[in-house]
Amino acid sequence: MKTLTREEGVSSESLSQIELNLYPNPVQENLNVELISTNDFEGKVNIYVYDLTGRVVYQSTLNDKELASQNNILSLSTQNWSSGGYVCRVMITNSDNQVQTIHHKFVVTK
Repeated sequence: MKTLTREEGVSSESLSQIELNLYPNPVQENLNVELISTNDFEGKVNIYVYDLTGRVVYQSTLNDKELASQNNILSLSTQNWSSGGYVCRVMITNSDNQVQTIHHKFVVTK
């Protein structure tokens, strides 16, 4: 499996161009994870959220149909998370087993 990151200049021919939006930021109760694709996407999406110590506080895998059924938005409850900084890592694997990884930081406030 070849892994590509946005920083390596993934072309639209090799992977669906997918953008990650996290909102609101800072978040108090529910974080919306929105994936926007500029063309048809077929494959799976792995979503991980890490606290600043590197501990995984959330993990989920969705296929393209599951994600589409939620309008490409996943709502995560942050009520049991401590205040502080977090990193959301999304790994998108297309039908050719190429992987695009996107990282975004966000803050939980109580």
